[in-house]
Amino acid sequence: YTPDEWQKFAEEITDRPATRANARRLVRLTFSGAYPLELDKQGRVVIPTPLREYAETDDRAVFVGAGRSIEIWSDERWAIERAELDEQAIQIAEEADGQTDS
Repeated sequence: YTPDEWQKFAEEITDRPATRANARRLVRLTFSGAYPLELDKQGRVVIPTPLREYAETDDRAVFVGAGRSIEIWSDERWAIERAELDEQAIQIAEEADGQTDS
């Protein structure tokens, strides 16, 4: 996320009622894995070790545009996810629109 987009996203998460356990858990889940990153002089970032471990990346990674953010995947895990997305594309699109044939 850009700093502005992160701020919007953070507000969406923290605006949920603190009296709800899942809202508190979502805050923990979201912010415990967040790292501020800065670009070096060549426009690169170093991905922190915990994030590389979480993404299961080694020397190669796949960067996937996801709207306001970028996701980082291992080659292997992205191939699996992409195959599932391709297989379920129609169902995903219908459910995202709130429409189903069932």
